[in-house]
Amino acid sequence: MTQKVIFPEEVFGEGCRSFQRLMELVPAKDRTDIKLKRFLVFRMKIDGEEATRAFLLNGIEHARDADFNGTLYEYLVDREAMLPGEGTDSLPPDEPG
Repeated sequence: MTQKVIFPEEVFGEGCRSFQRLMELVPAKDRTDIKLKRFLVFRMKIDGEEATRAFLLNGIEHARDADFNGTLYEYLVDREAMLPGEGTDSLPPDEPG
């Protein structure tokens, strides 16, 4: 299977105002994280700007409330993996005994 790497500047261009507005919401320490940029571009392509903005703001707020010390990318990806129906929530219960 061939995977295509998403480059934010190819999808939205460096001058794309919608992507710039989204990146302005990202904490300064995470603005240069290329994995975060690619993740947000992917979300924007799939969900659109408004849904991605809501997702990002929600993730930033939860990361702050949880005193998360890693990168925003790590938090968003880990959090998305644990949504209902994913991660440990989808594992069957342990057998008694």
